[in-house]
Amino acid sequence: MAIDKLFPVDISTWQVRDGKLYLNLNPDILKKFNADLKGNVAKADQNWPGLVKKDGK
Repeated sequence: MAIDKLFPVDISTWQVRDGKLYLNLNPDILKKFNADLKGNVAKADQNWPGLVKKDGK
């Protein structure tokens, strides 16, 4: 969601940070996500409402 698009996830990439569950596409993306965790979480938080509106069921 940090790039404003939904993807399937690899459930082995889960992590909980500050009480929130994060899932990633694959281990490589997890590593990139964690390299700028704060920035990527901010981007994902900003993108989430639009993704729910567009793709939510």
